[in-house]
Amino acid sequence: MSNKPQTPQDEFITTREAARLLGVGLSTVQGWVEAGILPAWKTAGGHRRIPVASIDELRRKQLAVLDAAQKPGKPTVLFIEDDPVQRMVYEDQIARMAHDLGIEINLVMATNVFEGLLLTGQQTPNLIITDLMMPGMDGYHLIQELHAKLKPSVAIVVVTMLNQDEVMARGTIPKGIKVLTKPVAYEVLLEVIRSHIGRGTLPSRGTP
Repeated sequence: MSNKPQTPQDEFITTREAARLLGVGLSTVQGWVEAGILPAWKTAGGHRRIPVASIDELRRKQLAVLDAAQKPGKPTVLFIEDDPVQRMVYEDQIARMAHDLGIEINLVMATNVFEGLLLTGQQTPNLIITDLMMPGMDGYHLIQELHAKLKPSVAIVVVTMLNQDEVMARGTIPKGIKVLTKPVAYEVLLEVIRSHIGRGTLPSRGTP
């Protein structure tokens, strides 16, 4: 945590205000500050202050990612995976699944939990697919925050190299969240997509 910069006081906001602007939980912003992801300084009373410019930059990045994938009126799938090869594989698979199901989707890829939480702060996905073991904040943190704030209609699915016993030994997964072991068969992932954003629940191509 840095010392107070020589900048006017009104260019800084509290962690609570930052959480509201970014659409994430207060504890998440506090964790980002402690991890050095968000620059901040502490007042004499121990309160964190965050530069407004840093918040604005994160929000611009959020909107840029969403705008690049946006298809108005179409369901959104958010996939969170730190391994670039895995991201490429799943991006290709999910695109083929959407084609097979005859639907168009907004597919948003996040490289870590930090990006995943930022993106859900801007737009609520219909389906979130996430890895568990990632550097920095892991998938358990993401699931705990999103499970508490998102509507039950938003599905969260875990894909992980861990077996079922290892998953439960390392953290808590709320009841009802499906856990799939990598490598996930195409047919299994297709059924996940079909169950949550498949034909008959959302507009298909050519539907007004």
